[in-house]
Amino acid sequence: ECNGKTADQLAWHDGALLGLRGRAFNSTATTYERLPATAQAGAGPGGKGPVRSAIWSLQKQPAGLFLQFTTDAPCIFVRYNIASPGIAMWHFPSTGVAGMDLYAWDEGNSTWRWTGTSHPKYPQTQSKMASFSCIHSACKPKSYRLHLPTYMATSNISIGVERTATIAPDSSHIGREKPIVWYGTSILQGGVASRPGQVNTHIVSRALETEIYNFGFSGNGIMELSVAQYLTEIDCSMIIVDCSHNMNAALITQNTIPLVRYLRTNGHASTPIVLAEGTPSGTDWSAASVNTTIQGPLSMALDAAYN
Repeated sequence: ECNGKTADQLAWHDGALLGLRGRAFNSTATTYERLPATAQAGAGPGGKGPVRSAIWSLQKQPAGLFLQFTTDAPCIFVRYNIASPGIAMWHFPSTGVAGMDLYAWDEGNSTWRWTGTSHPKYPQTQSKMASFSCIHSACKPKSYRLHLPTYMATSNISIGVERTATIAPDSSHIGREKPIVWYGTSILQGGVASRPGQVNTHIVSRALETEIYNFGFSGNGIMELSVAQYLTEIDCSMIIVDCSHNMNAALITQNTIPLVRYLRTNGHASTPIVLAEGTPSGTDWSAASVNTTIQGPLSMALDAAYN
């Protein structure tokens, strides 16, 4: 309930009309995808070819996408459909896989504050995301950011508020710089954050007040030109290549230089490019020397390619 009103007594607003952010392309096959529709069939401008089927499937999961809106509603609900009943993994809770996080802008402390996380259910989720007690029963408009699921294809997102409340897209606290393009692995996509608001691109985006395009593809971030050909279409302030954890040293040696050269000769002659080594993980931390672990050869190969 929301102030005595049930969900069916609220006004439901199409999420696609409420400030969708973090999506680099408007020409996606469905609203909450990350690559243009042409990336599937390879019918893109300039004869661009298709991405691999694994990449195409993963890009349907809206990691890094969020809705940003303003409303004076005392309560906020979300309702959305999810594509699969597999809403959790043994090491990855349903809130992280298929949940949504709502944050509100705290004017007094100039920061984003968590207000609620959805409780995913297949095929449709409906959850209360925020509830406020307002002075004299009138709430002041606040800016909100709704972070979408990281590992679940999602559709038909609606925001429910009281019928008398105002709600509109919001562009505050964003756009300080051109967007950042970030290309990487499951770590980037959101594995295994307990909720989507804690995915690294969202943390950085809130802190820098800059939009970030998340091109993390779980198990499939391997510096491919078939992916890069679409990234070059984006006018951005920086490109971060964060793929080492899905690659071995030989693949890093093979793919790094061609990837950077492709970016440089296709619209990003002077755009800063960051090659991220990644950090030791798992048993790497207990090794006497990182050079004796898998992480050592990966970093050395990337460093050699950089040089």
